Amino acid sequence: MKIFLKICKTIESIYELVPNYEKQDKNLEFILFKIAQNYTGVPSDNINKEYNIEKDLINSFNDILRSEITGINTQNKLDLSLNKDEIYFTKKDNNRVELSTRPNKVGEEVLNIYSLLNKKILLDEEYLQQEVILPGNVYEIKDENTSFRHPEVSDFSKIPIIMEMTPPCDFSNKKSLKPRILSGYIAKYDSKFQAKDYYYKELMPIKLKKDDEIKMIIFDFRIVGMSEEEDLKDKNKYELIFRANDKLFADILQKMSAHIARLGLSIIK
Repeated sequence: MKIFLKICKTIESIYELVPNYEKQDKNLEFILFKIAQNYTGVPSDNINKEYNIEKDLINSFNDILRSEITGINTQNKLDLSLNKDEIYFTKKDNNRVELSTRPNKVGEEVLNIYSLLNKKILLDEEYLQQEVILPGNVYEIKDENTSFRHPEVSDFSKIPIIMEMTPPCDFSNKKSLKPRILSGYIAKYDSKFQAKDYYYKELMPIKLKKDDEIKMIIFDFRIVGMSEEEDLKDKNKYELIFRANDKLFADILQKMSAHIARLGLSIIK
């Protein structure tokens, strides 16, 4: 009931911004557009009839509602006797996976569930537009001659990719002259994979819509650069395959910035 009231309060707070009933329709349209535009920071000039502005609006409302729900008094908790030792997953072979089971011991069935959940939580594969360049867009490299192709990609077992890494503030204020690029690759998931300290290695296990195999997605902070906008819009050079959600993009951007800005010190030993 409390959550329902918060939903009503959120909607009411938007309507209160336009008390003049005669002007309500157009004024609400303007306000909702601005709320949606604020979610990704897409400049108005880049929004056309093909751009899915409704999705950004829904996401913005989710953020507003989440802020409202966070304020609910949680002192009166439900009377639940939660015993973590009694929480487990029973596999098809009737073996149990406990909460404390190590990731490399859960087995293929549970690993598959983990990878699908990670995709739902971290990636957007549904609302993609090749012609709209956004921070967090991830492209499969089709151009054989690009310098962004990762050196680890030597055969068809790995897929070369890039991510658009322009900081949201620069993107929304049109301060970036060209899209900023981070190189990486997609490979078959390996629980024994030893990632280097210059890799972003959190995206594993994960499953992509175009592949039934469990994957891991690696980005290399050593290989960065800039690209032409027209190249990213060209599906024959870079095919848009998914977009990182805000939380994931922020984490990658923060870790990339920390790696690039490290000072280091040369010591005589």
